[in-house]
Amino acid sequence: MENENKEKTLDFDDEIIRTFVGENTDYYIEKWQTSKDPAKNPSWNWSSFLVGWLWLGYRKMHSTFLWFFGVLVAIDIIDIFFGLHFICLVARIALMVIMGVFGNALYYNHMKKTVTNIQNNYKNVEEQKLEIEKDGGTSWFSLAILWIVMILYSILWEALMAYK
Repeated sequence: MENENKEKTLDFDDEIIRTFVGENTDYYIEKWQTSKDPAKNPSWNWSSFLVGWLWLGYRKMHSTFLWFFGVLVAIDIIDIFFGLHFICLVARIALMVIMGVFGNALYYNHMKKTVTNIQNNYKNVEEQKLEIEKDGGTSWFSLAILWIVMILYSILWEALMAYK
């Protein structure tokens, strides 16, 4: 009976979630099923805390990465132009904590949006499954691209700091 109630908190059945998530599906299903609202409720994710931007790339959450990257750039601009080093360090740590606390909810929302769009655009169940597999899962390529972006940004940051 308890398991039936847990499944009702998720917007998709187990098979769709497994198809979308790929690696570590059991971890995410457990986190999302134990939440009353997995799209909003916090639950800790060590990967999103420790390496948030890498985790976002690995999980194909590109738009969330852009938001994350934009916040980092804003913090760095404040650091460079106003010299608020301690405040900016605290802001970076706070961003890591926010990613750790809300990473699972961000990923759930990413899955929900992606799967819903696929279901709306493809009426054939087999086509849906193929698209869910393609758009979900993990990507080492995406991870590598975002790694390169962050390395280039770090080089730029160091050059700006040296110039300053």
